[in-house]
Amino acid sequence: MGGNLSVESSPGAGSTFSFEITFETRNSTDNGFDSGKAKIIEKPNFDGLILVCDDNPMNQEVICDHLARVGLKTKAVENGKIGLDAVQKRQKNGEKPFDLIFMDMFMPVMDGMEASSKIMALNTGTPIVAMTANIMVSDLENYKKHGIPDCLGKPFTAQELWHILLKYLSPLNPGTTDKKLAEDYDEVQIKMKTSFVKHNQTKYREICEAIEAGDIKLAHRLAHTIKGSSGLIGKTDLYNAATQVEKLLKSGVIPIPEDKMQILKTEFESVIEELKPLLD
Repeated sequence: MGGNLSVESSPGAGSTFSFEITFETRNSTDNGFDSGKAKIIEKPNFDGLILVCDDNPMNQEVICDHLARVGLKTKAVENGKIGLDAVQKRQKNGEKPFDLIFMDMFMPVMDGMEASSKIMALNTGTPIVAMTANIMVSDLENYKKHGIPDCLGKPFTAQELWHILLKYLSPLNPGTTDKKLAEDYDEVQIKMKTSFVKHNQTKYREICEAIEAGDIKLAHRLAHTIKGSSGLIGKTDLYNAATQVEKLLKSGVIPIPEDKMQILKTEFESVIEELKPLLD
């Protein structure tokens, strides 16, 4: 990209990596480019059936609500095995395949990559889109190897979801401007926050119990769930705390440093306490 990368390192002190890249600027009138903001697409409308595989009830509720707003019906399942069974059942009964599958990567019983590989082997023609907070380049390449050509990051915006849908589905019309988009967003946020406090009140304790029992895979999945869910509702401090613990669990760092667990506990309890009134 025509840039320069440099590193300064001192033994025992640490390293600093930095880079400089020069970009050309664009005039605000070029190709509809407005004040640095990319042109948004209008709300589309579809007709179809989507399979959603995600073990987190909150994530299921969010994606299904978003899809319903653009006319799509959904079938939600809590792990890859049930998702695979649903695809096989439609194929066996001679029913039309799902139009699209959104696949979480971390699920019990059968994870997203294994389920995707087995679904692709059925040759139904249904595209599979990863739905995960893990969207590093290495992650995306790994998804593609397992037959997952695209990814919807968590958390996602309505615009990001619409762009994905338009890649694989044909809209019923060119789209209509939704004047209530802001109101819809607020409504979805309230639903997500209510769902978070409803389904996650015991998650921190479950992580601790899983670590004590030596079930690091379960502890990692629970931390990943908190990370994804807190990101959806904009709780950045909890998201960051859960991300740190998730990374340590993935690396096999046991026991988790006490300060990291304390930060997670503090942020988790703070969010739960803040959102509890929504249950009333």
